[in-house]
Amino acid sequence: MPAPGWFLAGAQAPAAIDRNEVMMDIIQARESMDNLLERGFEVRGGSPRDLRHIVPMLNRSSVAMYGVPEFRLARYHAKWRAPDLDLLQDTRVVFNTEGLPVALGEIWRLSNPPLHPSFWGRVDPAWEGQGIGSALMAWALARALQSIADVPAGQRTTLRAATLMGYTPACNLLEAGGMQPIRSSWEMAIDLPQPPDAPRWPEGITIRTFEFPGEMGAVYAADQEIFQDHWGFLPADDERGFARWRHHECEMRPFDPSLWFLAVDGSRIVGIALCRPYGERDPRMGWISSLGVVREWRRRGLGRALLQHAFAEFFRRGKWQVGLGVDSDNLTGATHLYRKAGMHINREFQTYELELRPGNELQTE
Repeated sequence: MPAPGWFLAGAQAPAAIDRNEVMMDIIQARESMDNLLERGFEVRGGSPRDLRHIVPMLNRSSVAMYGVPEFRLARYHAKWRAPDLDLLQDTRVVFNTEGLPVALGEIWRLSNPPLHPSFWGRVDPAWEGQGIGSALMAWALARALQSIADVPAGQRTTLRAATLMGYTPACNLLEAGGMQPIRSSWEMAIDLPQPPDAPRWPEGITIRTFEFPGEMGAVYAADQEIFQDHWGFLPADDERGFARWRHHECEMRPFDPSLWFLAVDGSRIVGIALCRPYGERDPRMGWISSLGVVREWRRRGLGRALLQHAFAEFFRRGKWQVGLGVDSDNLTGATHLYRKAGMHINREFQTYELELRPGNELQTE
């Protein structure tokens, strides 16, 4: 029989998916798991003690996907301390007969209610093609179906996942699981062989670094206001949303408060450039985590000035390449700003979706 907690017997098929089709998926999940167990694999929820072996496995996958390792043990410990993550229920680790991890799957419920739970998973390249990824995919569907109980009637819910565009093993796995591509995003970068142009600030704007931790709430409120126009935005102005955002910005990722820049009009924060000392996949690269401007201050050059200010600070610190991530169809025109500033596309990612229940879409489209 499957490992405890693998088959979610309480998962119900919503109207958007043919009930027989969902039951077949869940049956196949049980069969896939039975097959793995018969071959001596162990499958269970993750534990922090597993990470010393999981992280090297993830980095082998990262090297196959990107050509570089991207995971660090301390950072993954921090990731698994996320407020909304239940390790026993929201993760599955597959161990081989020697007790070493060969695959990991995670479900992230990043909003309240959990309208669009996100599946993230990796399989050790040496263990691809053995049905492990398919079993994790079916588990993710069953786990996502459980989330519908926490979503009010009439609201659209989906299962989502993203991967590097063109990485065939991951794309094939998601498409075989019934997921369809819906959106792409870019990692953009700029090389700085010489000092960048000095920023030109609009009249009335003052630029400064933020005060940690006293201004965390104010920066979060500004972040919510700024990004309400971006695809995928869901309001999260409650304590859970703030805790999730703070954990992501200050604990899961490299954090240096002297790299958080605020553009203020009087006492109001009207623009932000929240930067990290280095990127996940390249410690030599500076990284801009969030950059944005409130609606009434757009089209005045403030976004360009914030970008140039970040470039100049990274150059001063010896970071001669700077990167950021952006939705390729950004609704505010950010991609045009970045191209005009000299940035180019470094990598492209594809977001996939499987609708679990139709209804009113609450996120920004």
